[in-house]
Amino acid sequence: MTAHRAASTGRTAGAFLGALALWATFLAPRASAQTRAIGPGHEGTLLALFAPHALGDQVAPGFALWGVSIHVDRVSVQLRGPEGRDVRVLLTHPADAPPDAPRVGSFAVQRTGATGADADAAFRALIGRLEHNDGGGFWQSTGSTPTRTGLRREGLWGSSDWVPLDGIAVFALIVGLALLLAWRSLHGHPRWMPIALAAIVASGALVRLALAPVMLLGAWPWTRVYPHVRAVAEGAWLTHAGGPYFLNDVAQWTNFAYAAAMPLVLFGHATSMLRDPRAGLAAAVAIAALPQHIRFARCEDGFVASLVMTSLAFALIHGWLRDPSRRVRVLLLVALPLVLYPGYLLRPLNILFIVVYAVALLALHEQHATFARRALGLVVVVGVGAAALVAFFGRHERTVGAVLTQGELALSAVRVLLSPRLLVLSDPTRTPPALVALAVLGAVLAWRAGERRLVAFLVGWLLLFEVAHAAVVQETMQPRYHLHLVVPFLLLASMGAVRLWDLGRAATARIDGVQEPGPTDALGRRLAAARPRAWVALAGASLLAAPWLHGDFIRTT
Repeated sequence: MTAHRAASTGRTAGAFLGALALWATFLAPRASAQTRAIGPGHEGTLLALFAPHALGDQVAPGFALWGVSIHVDRVSVQLRGPEGRDVRVLLTHPADAPPDAPRVGSFAVQRTGATGADADAAFRALIGRLEHNDGGGFWQSTGSTPTRTGLRREGLWGSSDWVPLDGIAVFALIVGLALLLAWRSLHGHPRWMPIALAAIVASGALVRLALAPVMLLGAWPWTRVYPHVRAVAEGAWLTHAGGPYFLNDVAQWTNFAYAAAMPLVLFGHATSMLRDPRAGLAAAVAIAALPQHIRFARCEDGFVASLVMTSLAFALIHGWLRDPSRRVRVLLLVALPLVLYPGYLLRPLNILFIVVYAVALLALHEQHATFARRALGLVVVVGVGAAALVAFFGRHERTVGAVLTQGELALSAVRVLLSPRLLVLSDPTRTPPALVALAVLGAVLAWRAGERRLVAFLVGWLLLFEVAHAAVVQETMQPRYHLHLVVPFLLLASMGAVRLWDLGRAATARIDGVQEPGPTDALGRRLAAARPRAWVALAGASLLAAPWLHGDFIRTT
């Protein structure tokens, strides 16, 4: 590709990503309709409308106030009658009811169910209580919240706060950025590399479709909806696509999309941080076949999307520091806040990435980035982090205080490190042992080769999250919590695979009489004599078989 064609392609990619960012940030929120919603915490107010009757009390002879179901935009009331003759009353905002629906107090009333004189008397008694207790200001007193439609109309939503971005547009932006970073990383390298990357991404998606169980893992999965799922469910694209769509389907397919994109994103992250596209391909293969990641690829939790957002942020930071094109660097820097802010808040412990990103900016690539570039990157990372901290402490202040006053955190972290059942990465029934061996070799060989800052950074990043997660230690929760440890662990393993392969190349060159510098230390010479390429191939084969070898772990939820 000529320089002119490369520049033209770069401008086209920049225009495409800029248009996506504009849509996701400004246009998508305006494209959605609005409706009334009952905010959380108003159960007492609603039950008071039926006073003096409480749940279980008879409103009229034979008919009891049996159920008051509070949905986002309506209230369903059940009067339990004799022999299953129930009267059901739906209370909605008058603007959301048919024009001919009768009105009482703050509500429009729609009745279904049993008929007859006794049922009519019970219905009139209920309406009388509402007229007596409701002064007409219910929707104002409960903070009737304008909300974006979609799944809310089906009554499946439980919280009124939302992310003001269209989730499908945001995901398209993420994939577009990952493709741009992959293209920049592979420019000038052999043609087989992009073909291999495409095969890895496609294979990872097929494996997750075949093996990943569909499951709900979080507490209160219908009300504590993760922002990346909420942004899709309430976004303009899904809202205008028809429906209804079930929330569990939206959650599992949204997470599947993020899980399928992870090998592509991690390729850009690993290539830019380790400065070798072969390491990026090794990392992509590892995450595509990792049983721990496959296990959660179709659940409703936020860890899978968290890995995508944080790895993409790393790739953008490294691209800003090292990419030779000024236009591309500016584009990556402009996109960085769009990835940083939701990434900081997607999981509580993600707030620690403020420190991790800052250390990466200050300690890595010291020979490839100017001081001004580092300083500007640090301003963006810390500035967006400061904004995220305000929202973080607003939600988690009490939890943070409890963790900081916990005296046994260090002891708990040591216990996790020494127990394979608690440290998922060291458990051979859940993590392929070949990855552990490659990670240890990668750390040792890179340290001996002078990459001490990089090794210290990766090991420190891994230990930081291991210690932080030791605040809560539950064997059944560890596989999910320890997804936070997967990325630095796989980066170390990728370093080990590439360095071991290079030792084999040096040994083969000497056998063939080619003058190529070999390892100078005793460990390197011993490894070079042990057919390292064969060991790397064996490790790769075991990793490719891991989804089926660890099938019980993947399926047991």
